[in-house]
Amino acid sequence: MVQNVALVDCVVVMVTQLKHPSGCAYIMSSGGQGWGWFGTLMMIILCLFGAYILAGASYRYFNLGVRGIDVIPNLETWASIPHRVQSFFMSMVRRFRGPSEGYRSSYSPVNF
Repeated sequence: MVQNVALVDCVVVMVTQLKHPSGCAYIMSSGGQGWGWFGTLMMIILCLFGAYILAGASYRYFNLGVRGIDVIPNLETWASIPHRVQSFFMSMVRRFRGPSEGYRSSYSPVNF
């Protein structure tokens, strides 16, 4: 005899059985030996950056036919970063140190 069964709602129940003397699992503390949230965030950012470089390089190599060092995506941007960092720090030094002795301003002093 064949019966047609219509399932309207299907609920799957999974049961876990703990085999521990006290009935509760013991959570071991790492004692602060882990990476923490900042280390985990940095690892995620590093992995995403690596995936970006790998995907961009493979796209440029296989689809665009680019060869050599030019396969790196946005090569000009990455090459300009050291100069940008140096310019930023030099502008901060000039801002906080003030004008040097040989510095000539476009304004002349006014004596009242």
